[in-house]
Amino acid sequence: MVTVFLDDGGVLSDNARRAPEWQRLVGAFLAPVLGGAPETWAEANRVGLSAFWPGGAATDRSRHGSVGAFVRARRVEWLQLMCAHAGVPCPPPAEALDLANGAHAYVTRRVRAAMPGAVAAVRALRARGIALHTASGEASDELDGYLRGMRVRGCFGTLYGPDVVNEWKDGPRYYPAVFAHVGVRPADAVVVDDSPQQIRLALAAGARAVLVAPPAAGTEEADAWSIPSLAHLPAVVDRWAGAAIRP
Repeated sequence: MVTVFLDDGGVLSDNARRAPEWQRLVGAFLAPVLGGAPETWAEANRVGLSAFWPGGAATDRSRHGSVGAFVRARRVEWLQLMCAHAGVPCPPPAEALDLANGAHAYVTRRVRAAMPGAVAAVRALRARGIALHTASGEASDELDGYLRGMRVRGCFGTLYGPDVVNEWKDGPRYYPAVFAHVGVRPADAVVVDDSPQQIRLALAAGARAVLVAPPAAGTEEADAWSIPSLAHLPAVVDRWAGAAIRP
């Protein structure tokens, strides 16, 4: 029986739809706590993220002793940037971290941005007895919130962000660490991602891989499958698992 590892953004969740949801919800959370209008915080989140992420995560993460420490530091910086844009004093770092964690929990559980057919596919795989975990670049608590919002958290075992195994997803040690943590042989693992780079890393780790991409994109990796959406995954896994395909 195979064990399936699903990416979130681009596979389970639609990143394009998720961004405006974040802006709306973070405003609803922060305005009553720190003051200001929800619309101001929504704009602060949009502007702050556009200045925050390009190059930053890749260049400064080595300054922190662990992935978890990096996530905590970045959340404090995230709130500080938004407060500066909103013209509101930011709480001290310890309080800022608590508030940022609270904002992430509030938003992720309320976002509604599942990819079409993703929830039904997850439930279909679990109905077949397939073990499901995530394999994402997002922190595990964010994944927990998103999956609870989709009402499929109970379909998953461990939610692998990089903070769980202390390995970055874009590095060669991530998938081996995830498989070892679960206790699954790489040959029995199926990684599903929308990034060709991640597909290559999964194959190099000895797993099977499925690229979620438009039909025209496909994949150059001979050992990888390509499907247009997660809705097509149950039939692929049925074939690999030797299970009868059910309608």
